[in-house]
Amino acid sequence: MTIRKPSCSLYFLALISATILLIGCEVPLELKKGDTTITADAPVPVGTPVPNAEAVCNPFGGTGPLGREHGLSASLYYLDDHLPHYDNVSAYISNGLKLDATLFLDQVNVPTRPFDEGFVTNDGRVLQTPAGNTLYEWFALDMSSELRLAAGDAAGLYQFALISDDGSTAHYKDGSEWKTLVDNDGTHATRFKVGQTPIPFDGLTQLPIKLKYYQGPRMHIAAMLLWRPWPADGGSDAAEGATGNDYFFDSTKTPSTVKAPYAQLLARGWKPVAPANFFLPVTGPANPCPPPPPPEEVPPPAPGIFAISSFDGTSTSSSVSLIWQTADHPTSGGKIYWGLSSDALDDVALENGGAPSTTHLAVIGGLQPATAYYFQAESSDGAGNKVRSNVIRKTTK
Repeated sequence: MTIRKPSCSLYFLALISATILLIGCEVPLELKKGDTTITADAPVPVGTPVPNAEAVCNPFGGTGPLGREHGLSASLYYLDDHLPHYDNVSAYISNGLKLDATLFLDQVNVPTRPFDEGFVTNDGRVLQTPAGNTLYEWFALDMSSELRLAAGDAAGLYQFALISDDGSTAHYKDGSEWKTLVDNDGTHATRFKVGQTPIPFDGLTQLPIKLKYYQGPRMHIAAMLLWRPWPADGGSDAAEGATGNDYFFDSTKTPSTVKAPYAQLLARGWKPVAPANFFLPVTGPANPCPPPPPPEEVPPPAPGIFAISSFDGTSTSSSVSLIWQTADHPTSGGKIYWGLSSDALDDVALENGGAPSTTHLAVIGGLQPATAYYFQAESSDGAGNKVRSNVIRKTTK
């Protein structure tokens, strides 16, 4: 990258942690890399890092990093017409062609959905191969980060899992050796795989990780890193190996909506690793992506529009997991009224989680096997309006 000297009498240029800072007068800046030229004629405020025009920020969506030290950095590889279509992510990265761009993600939380946007750089260019092809398929990401506990995370042993379409693997550094944490490799539809290595975390833990993912033939993608406190049953999970592009999420909706099997994962303690847990290695580049905008004040929804939909559930021999939606109205603190008769819903259970959401989950345990139970959901919005669902019946196994 060359920086042309600005035509101004007073200036100086400092290079700090690979970030260009312009101080003083307003000057045009021209950055040149290969055959791509980016020109910025707007003044650069003192102390403001110039964004890396070659970077790709959150190509699969996201809110943006929590700070320049947060996130994952990734290299992008692709297969041209002369390479075979491999069926494992290591072959993609070892034999694929690397594009001259760095990707940054705030987390790895991509539920099953179509992918047809390609990869767009900070300056608005869609990355293409030398042959002029946009990358919708036959590509791989090699992601690096460091995991730490965030505020509210309990110290202890943690278990990891991957949901992906197609193949993905997760690796952690143990001393000087990289070890496999979860193996969900291969060309397949959306699949859930669980790791069997308990990883200890406390307030001082800084765990180097690598996540490798490849997208084979278009159209759907899925890539999610999940964790939970190590379970008392030794680490097994009922959904191990469960597969299907319509199994965990409904990708016909935009954005994809949660289905009962994913809600059951959440009920068993699984959750996507949050942006606050990902830290870039200190030896690597800082995250050049803009942080998320401050939250806007959203007025409460108008009465009459607020409603519950998609109220359903699944059962085991001793519990029922219930899920419902509140459309475009995020709420929290919902309730489930339940009982042995639709006319006697005398018991009350609170929904899981505390953050406002449009997807709601409640798990009711301690039930009798082979017994019919009746349930009704209730949610309230910020204006104090309350709505209830229809009553449904679920029978334990």
